[in-house]
Amino acid sequence: MSKRTKSPLNVHGYENKIRDAYQKCVSEDTTEYESFDCVIEKIHNYISHCQCDSNQRKQALNVIRILKRHHKRPVNTDKTNSISIEEILPKVWKIVENYEHSAKMVFIEQLTDILKGSCAQGRNIRLVQFYIITKHSNS
Repeated sequence: MSKRTKSPLNVHGYENKIRDAYQKCVSEDTTEYESFDCVIEKIHNYISHCQCDSNQRKQALNVIRILKRHHKRPVNTDKTNSISIEEILPKVWKIVENYEHSAKMVFIEQLTDILKGSCAQGRNIRLVQFYIITKHSNS
């Protein structure tokens, strides 16, 4: 019997569709957002003090450190879809920050999944999908 392994989703097949859906949501979004620096600090504080598995906390804080270290660097920007972490993270956090703890943990899980792949599309697509789905469900 062979061992079945999970294969990661190849986000590159969705590039133009994601960009178009994201741009549509952004064009309809009139919300004002905090700066990336402010948001990353709020997320860091939440993760540092929330009740969660210590390993998950460690991984999530590692992602935050990586995103801060790469701030305004090409590795945070999905050039194909013209989306950067600096742009999408404040949009997603604005939605997430008012959620209950259990829902915030889904967001934290998505953040920790960033450690599974380092390409800019992989970093951004998880958050972009979250933003698009949430914006459409609230419309």
